[in-house]
Amino acid sequence: MELPELTRNRFAIIERAIKRNGGEISTRCLQRNCGITRWEIESGVVVGLFTIHLKKPPVGRPRRKIRNVSDSDPTKLPPPPSILEKSIPQSYWIFARLRVGELFGRSQFGIKLPVWGLYSTAFQRCRSASGARASSSRLLKNPQMQAAIAWVLLEMAEPEADEKPTSPLDIWLTIWEQFPERREFIPPLVRHIFGGKGEAGQ
Repeated sequence: MELPELTRNRFAIIERAIKRNGGEISTRCLQRNCGITRWEIESGVVVGLFTIHLKKPPVGRPRRKIRNVSDSDPTKLPPPPSILEKSIPQSYWIFARLRVGELFGRSQFGIKLPVWGLYSTAFQRCRSASGARASSSRLLKNPQMQAAIAWVLLEMAEPEADEKPTSPLDIWLTIWEQFPERREFIPPLVRHIFGGKGEAGQ
């Protein structure tokens, strides 16, 4: 299944259209004139980039208008498909297992290590504690790392899980399709994507 997404380029198109039209634009106009799909609009609302409100003109039916949220943060957007389809590096898997072990009392070190300490163990080239702190914080937001952690959690909850997939997209699809009771391991935006495509009942 192809994973749809509101990309940064499409976000920029919507943002420019809103600015050209004085701060708001109808969803129908976006779809007709800019080629923006309904799903792209809805996914932007879900992650807090836009708001939608009904506006009743002097004549005719109310229209759905979309506005830009003042503190819009395009970093909330899903990463490009190229990232979701890349194989997860081995060092990420090492960090994911260390992180989950610390969270659930299965530390390999006998004592609880901070996240940056786990990062230094998985990425031994990192020599600086301050660098490890900054890098570990960024890494936990990386979609490949989030997927690796989700799969490690799944292995703990479902020992019969098949051989681990190699990419974030494969992991999300496997959890969604084969382990519906574990869908809470999937990030909220991805769950919204799959649910919006009518996969929930399959």
